[in-house]
Amino acid sequence: MELEGHLRWLLDRLLPVRTRLLDIVKSDSRLKVDFFCGPYLRKWNEGLLLTPRTMADMASLNAELALDLYYEGDGAEDTPIVDHLKDQAD
Repeated sequence: MELEGHLRWLLDRLLPVRTRLLDIVKSDSRLKVDFFCGPYLRKWNEGLLLTPRTMADMASLNAELALDLYYEGDGAEDTPIVDHLKDQAD
């Protein structure tokens, strides 16, 4: 399951209790709603996509989204960018 699917799964469970959740967060200044995700990318330039619906639903919870990206490729795909950066440094 990709990032969008995981977030939708969570949102589908949180949105029905949105008012209660926001009341709890409002009751204590130490609390906030956030989604901290660590997706693993298979390509060094692989992108992520979130639909407008998912972004709107997160915003309705006044939630932050933090992404900690990981690359799990074999390194071979990095060669063009690494070579380019080396050329720029010379």
